[in-house]
Amino acid sequence: MLSTAQTVNGLKVVAAEVNAPNRDALRDLGDMLKARLGSGVVVLASVIDGKPAYLAMVTPDTKINAGDLVRKVASVAGGGGGGRPDIGQAGGGDPSMMGEALQRVPQLVGG
Repeated sequence: MLSTAQTVNGLKVVAAEVNAPNRDALRDLGDMLKARLGSGVVVLASVIDGKPAYLAMVTPDTKINAGDLVRKVASVAGGGGGGRPDIGQAGGGDPSMMGEALQRVPQLVGG
């Protein structure tokens, strides 16, 4: 996934749909990616128990608020959420829209 990272305004951005069995596994994967990324933004999405789950994490040097970012990403698919400046979680909405929601991440980071 790190090899697919895009650079937006000097930040590495990873946005990916993954297969996670639960939110803890989604968060563990996010932690691993964020640590390896060095500086940037990680947004992951997975269908957990039949419902979309989103996770956004940012490194401390960014000026991106992860809670705000994940809320905007999930809203593309009709979901909602929030969180703290460094980590945000969201859920709900249409699982078929997760890909489109993730495609918007670079625009939202650059915006």
